[in-house]
Order: sequence, then C-alpha cells, then structure tokens
Amino acid sequence: MSESNSGTDSQVSNSRRFFVVVTLVLAGLLLFALVVRPTHASTNPNSSNVKSSPSQPAYSYTCCSGSVMNAIYHPGSVITIHWIRKFVAPTQVPATSINLSLSLSGPYRTVASLKTDSIGAHPRRGRTMASAKRIVVLDTAFDSPVSILRVPNDARSGYYNLTTTIGTKSLTVSGSGVIRIEAPGK
Repeated sequence: MSESNSGTDSQVSNSRRFFVVVTLVLAGLLLFALVVRPTHASTNPNSSNVKSSPSQPAYSYTCCSGSVMNAIYHPGSVITIHWIRKFVAPTQVPATSINLSLSLSGPYRTVASLKTDSIGAHPRRGRTMASAKRIVVLDTAFDSPVSILRVPNDARSGYYNLTTTIGTKSLTVSGSGVIRIEAPGK
C-alpha cells in the first residue's frame, strides 16, 4: 500500500472512531434528558391534580453500527440505518416524540477537507445532498425504526458526511461520520 493510501485509510479510521464516540456521547445526552424530566404531574402532595398512572418503559435511540461506515457505496445504492433502541427507565409522564433523521452531503476530495468544511457556525455542504424520510417514534413505544437513504444517481466519487440527528421538543443532538462513494469508472 502506498504511503498516501495509508494516510487516507488512517484518516477514515480516525473518522470512524470519532463518529462512534460522538454518537455515544449524543445518545448519552439524549438519555440524560429523558431520565431527568419530571416523573410526576406535581410535586405537591396536597395538589388535587396529581394522577396516578401506571409506569411504562421509556426508550432512547442511537445510531447504527460501525459497519455502515466500513462499506463503500455507489451512486444509486441504498444506505440502511437500523436505529438502536436503548431502555432508559420506567416513567409515568406522557410519551415524548423523538425525531430520527439521516442526511448525506458531499463529495469532498479528502477526509481532511470534509472535516474542515463541516465545522464552524456556517459549515459548507457538499454539492450532492440527500435525506432519508424523517421518522417519529414515541419514547414509550417498543419500536425498531429503520432509515433508508438512496445515494443520488449523479453522486460523484469522494468522501461524504453522513449525519444523524435525534431530537425531542427540548433537545436535539447530531453526529456525523464519513462514508466513501465510488462512481463507476472513477
């Protein structure tokens, strides 16, 4: 393997590690937000509006396994994200909606240029952009959601930012990973 390919492979490997770490941190933040929300309608024991309701399990979601980042995709191929459900804790509060989103932006010539262009207050997106249909689940539902994103047929070869977003009414967290797309004959 040439020295330049070795450097690119190292960048992609570091990018994958970064994606996994960011995803786990974001999942932890979402988990924290779901756990610390109030568990009773009122904390005043003399309040007449305190209602007893059965406890139900609450769940949070994180993104995908590292295998999504280890594949090389081609124009027209499908990226399938199996969202990972995690049990949080029993809750008595009304269910909270969780929005799960997936988007793609690129191409970038190198992983370094992707990272440089993707940071800051006004990140520059790649010319090719695609999004999967947004999924809305309840934190109390035992769902196994799947996002499906089709790589545009006109996608060019290069590195792409694959961004996952998990949001509730009060908190939104995002994570990104680098994937590679190879157009035929390039």
